[in-house]
Amino acid sequence: MIKRLLLFSICTVVILLTTSCASLIPSAYGAYNPKVVIEGEVFEPVTIITQAKIYKDVSLPIMVDINPYKINGQHIQIQSPNYVYQDIVLQTKINGWTWANALNCFVGVFVDMGTNCVVKPKESKYKVVYQPKQK
Repeated sequence: MIKRLLLFSICTVVILLTTSCASLIPSAYGAYNPKVVIEGEVFEPVTIITQAKIYKDVSLPIMVDINPYKINGQHIQIQSPNYVYQDIVLQTKINGWTWANALNCFVGVFVDMGTNCVVKPKESKYKVVYQPKQK
């Protein structure tokens, strides 16, 4: 009985010390698959190209997936038949869960770094900048 209790205690401590808040807890909120909302007063369907996915003939506003790796400097392109859009260039900020993880367990910070949960997009919403195409 004592051996089982000791084994259970050791396993519990190892699990608590090697888990990562930023990569586990926010996964319900899209940490592994970050998303941003693209807004604009465009009344025609657009095509949106991210590094994660292509969205054809969609209306704005729309929530799009972005590539979770190398978020900083990632471009989102928007195309339509009648307008020219300025690319959206993403920037990053530190994920708040990383600080909680650093206080809890330093090993978890390395897990977060490996899963790229240390950073997230700086903004959650972007407004498109566009102008009519010259004919």
